[in-house]
Order: sequence, then structure tokens, then C-alpha cells
Amino acid sequence: MAVWLPAAWCLSQTPEQQRLVDEAVASYRLAVTLRPTDAAAYYELSSAYQEHKFLRAASVELAHAVALRPDDPEWLRRLGVLTARTGDLPAATRHFHASLTLRPSSSETYLNLGHALGAFGGDLEGQKAAFEHAISLSPTQVAAYLGLAHVLERQQRGGALTLLRQLMRFNAEVGGRRLVNALTALDRHLEAAVTYVDALRLQRAEAVRDGRSVANLSLAEDEVRAWHEFVQQAERDADSHAPKCIGRVECIAGLERALRVSKERPSCAEVNGETLKAGEVIALMASATPAPTVLRHAVATWPPFIQWEEAFLAGPAGNDPVDVTVVTERDSFEVQKDQMIRPPKSNMRLRDLVVLLGLKRDFNLTLYTRQASLWSMPRLLRALAPLDWMSTLRVRSLNIWLGDGLFKNTMHNDPYDNFLCQIRGVKHVMLFPPSVGKWLGYFPRRDIQASYSVSRGEYGRRDTGIVSDNTASVNMASDEVLSDPLYSKAELQMRYARLAPSDCLYLPQGWHHHVFSEADEKAGFNLAVNMWIYRDGEHPNAGWSLEMIHRELSHAFDGVKSGANSPDSSDAENAADSLQATRSLRDEL
Repeated sequence: MAVWLPAAWCLSQTPEQQRLVDEAVASYRLAVTLRPTDAAAYYELSSAYQEHKFLRAASVELAHAVALRPDDPEWLRRLGVLTARTGDLPAATRHFHASLTLRPSSSETYLNLGHALGAFGGDLEGQKAAFEHAISLSPTQVAAYLGLAHVLERQQRGGALTLLRQLMRFNAEVGGRRLVNALTALDRHLEAAVTYVDALRLQRAEAVRDGRSVANLSLAEDEVRAWHEFVQQAERDADSHAPKCIGRVECIAGLERALRVSKERPSCAEVNGETLKAGEVIALMASATPAPTVLRHAVATWPPFIQWEEAFLAGPAGNDPVDVTVVTERDSFEVQKDQMIRPPKSNMRLRDLVVLLGLKRDFNLTLYTRQASLWSMPRLLRALAPLDWMSTLRVRSLNIWLGDGLFKNTMHNDPYDNFLCQIRGVKHVMLFPPSVGKWLGYFPRRDIQASYSVSRGEYGRRDTGIVSDNTASVNMASDEVLSDPLYSKAELQMRYARLAPSDCLYLPQGWHHHVFSEADEKAGFNLAVNMWIYRDGEHPNAGWSLEMIHRELSHAFDGVKSGANSPDSSDAENAADSLQATRSLRDEL
């Protein structure tokens, strides 16, 4: 699949690079001087320039070669690629069409044409036609399916999901990942989770059919694999790194002071979660002035609390990728005057994160699954069989929070009612009523995000165009709060909640909160699940019940067809492969 880069990336070279390239191509330049009508000599000179990323020079020399040999469709195609990469779309289009006139059966040329048109953001119909031609000539051309799906999404004409389902049938990893992302973008989260399982089953069938290993199956991207290698190296080098300070109050910036203050403030209301019923939860949320309430031992019999031990998460259940926030500067704080400078994000397998945290060593990185969606982790998601008190909840979103407790959280408020359930470690939650927001420094801030790569570090920092105002300026991890007179007023109304393993916190929408997390000393991590939910009467047809989520995921892992989500196994051979893969996938967990 061709990668189109901005011309500036390909063309800017230093004087030293220019000198080295001049030396490298000297013999080729001599050849064209001695044989000025030899097309092959110009072609070789162009290839030499391209090897050193001198793309404009490469396109000039290849144009000479094509002028001498105008009937070579492959050279014309390559010239189209080069001129597109140097920013000359009209010339690139001419070269691609000339190549196709000579070789109309070239799927690759149609693919190149579609990508060139897409790189300049213009002719959607032209892109669509090019990708459709590529697919008709090569029905398993993965890049053409992806390109056409992108065009259909931009045109909002429908058909993209059907196309991606077709792709998933012959490339479960790429097609499945792209289809899951597309469904997620449409807020079809449960369907996305079931599709993920279908893709895993097809992926396993492909592996069995091709004689490949079926270990560690997931819809993983390259960065996930890079993190796996990083963690393997960390395991080997663990003894050469200092132990990490975890599991103690003094390890967590700002927590000692916050706990001292909390002793002078009221604790949240509490109820016995072990005997809690659905009606009591409904009443709690329906109050005229709902207040934060700790549900003691509310998930003591919940499968996630029972099952999600270190060994379970570091096993096959942890194969699914998870978004992680990566912090490399210990004292950084993301809230600025008019910006949110978010720590960069990356993607790694959950099991690798659990193994890395379990080493309890300082690798100059703080990794945290900050509000990581459980929809993309169906192996965990299917464990959320509801307890009685959860049975009437309509879920907006399900997230996992996993880290060593050293990440510096921000004070903020959420527009949804929340149930935060503690699985491992302890959380200390400092809570402030909605009315004190005026003293906490809420302002509209632009959201600045970045990505993180094991090999590159932080990259791609950008303004997302999102402006949010639900994060406060107050940094409770810093002593600066001591000199903030407005915060001092807010602190007089602070409430405190301590969440031990198996406790949940009901947190009504609009309440400001700062969360400190203590890691479980044995496991090396703190783990919690949160459920954002709809209140009774709010958007009555929206959301999912936990029972529905559990049922659909259980059916998916058991291979029960669920409408359009099921893979097409119409012929006997594919049906047998799918059945065997289903049994293996179910038995794996």
C-alpha cells in the first residue's frame, strides 16, 4: 500500500545530505552523460535519487526515461507515484491514466490513482471509481477495500460497513480492526464488541488453515507488537532498574495533604452494597439532590472482582489491545491557562501492561489506562454479568482504569452519572459539590493531543479542534493549592470517599472530583471499572443493559450467530473451520 507523504517531508535535505547524495549518484550521472538516449540509464539514476528520498530529482530523471520509452506502463505508474508524492496531482493523474491505457488490468495502478486523488482531498467520485476498479481486478486487494470504505464514509452514502465485512472474511485482522473502529465511531459499541469476537474467530480459522500459531490472537497493530518487545526486554533488565515507590501514601504526590484535610471534612454517605437492590439504586439516583454515596462491598460477588487477578489479566484474557496514556516527565501537569496539553497516547496489549506494572520497577515511564473503553476488550467485557443492583442500569459507556497510581490526575466533573467500582488497590476520592465550580478554575481550553511510539517517543502533537471546559485549574498533587484563596473556599465543602477493593462509588453528574490511586502492593497496580449511565427517564431508548452486554458477548464467544454480526461461513469447509475456531476461542478462556 503506497504511503503518501507531504512534499516537505520528502524534499527537505541538509547540505551534508545533498553532498552525500551527489557522491552516491555520480556514477549514474556519468552514465546518462555518456548515453543520453539510454532510457535505462535515466531509470537507474531516478532509482538512486529515490533511494535517498530526493523525490523531485527522482521524478525529473524518471520523466526523461519515460520520454525515451513511453510505452512502458510500469515506468509510467512509478512516475505517477513520484509526481503525486512531490505534490503534482495533475501530472500524477496523467501518468496513471497513460499507464492504464497500456495496461488496463493493473489493480495496483488503480489503487495508486485512488490514493493520489485522496491525498489531495478532492475528487471523491474519482477515488471511488479507482478503488472499485482495483477491487474488481484484484478481489483481495486489502488497501483498495480500506480506501473505498474511507471514501464511502466521507460521502455518507452507506455501504462502508458492508464492504468492511467483506474484507474481514479474507483478512480478519485488518478488516476486523477497521470494522470495529467504524462501528465504534457510529456509537454502535455492543455491535463493535461482538464483531471483534467474530474477527478473532475468523483470525483463528485463518491461522489453523495456514498452519500458523494461534497464540496471542488480537486485532493488534504494529505499535502493540513493539510494546510487547519492550516488555520482554524490561523483564530481562528488571534487576538493573530501581524499585518503584508504590502502595504507600507517601509515594503519591499530594495524597498526604489531601488525607489530612479529609479528616476535617465529612465522609460521603455509605450503604451496604452486599444487600443492595435495584430499587434502592433507582431511588438514590432519583433524589432531588443526588449525592455521592459509597456502596460498601457492592461488587464482592461480581465476576470482574473475583476473576481479574494478575494471572488472569496476564493470560489469554489480556490479549486485547488497550489505550494507554504515557507520561515521561514526572512533574508534568496537563492543565494550562487556555490549553489541555494531554500526555501522549499509545496502544498495547493489556497483558503486557499488567506484566510491566507487576515488575514494580522504575523504567522512567508512567503508563495508565485512562478511561480506556472496555468495548474494545470483549474478553473482559463479557465478565460483566450484572448483580441485582445493576440490573436496571442503562449503560452509556464502560471504562477500565489501570495504573500504578503515580499518574497525576486532574480535578474535573462529568456530565453523566457514574458508578466507579474498585477491583484492586485503593482509591481516595476528593469530592466537591457542583456549586463550588466557580472557585476551582474552570475555563474553556483547547485540547492538545499527541501519540507515543516505543521507537520514536512522543510524536504528532496537534490541536484537535476540541474545546472543553470540564477540567479545573486546581492541581491537588502540588503545594500550589496552599496559596490559592479561591480553592481554600471550595475545600471547606469537600467530602471524602475511600474505596477499598469491592467498593463502588455512586457519583452524580456535575460533582467535581480528584482521584488518588494506591496500587495493590502485590500486583503492582490499581484497577477499577466505571460505568457511565443514563438516569431513569433520560433518553429512554438509549444505552445497553449489562445483561444484554453479557448475553451478546457470551453468544459471540460460543459462536451463536447474531444477525449481521456473524461471519459468512456458507460453504462446508469454512463452516467447519469456524466451528473449530469457535470451540478453541471459547476453551481458551
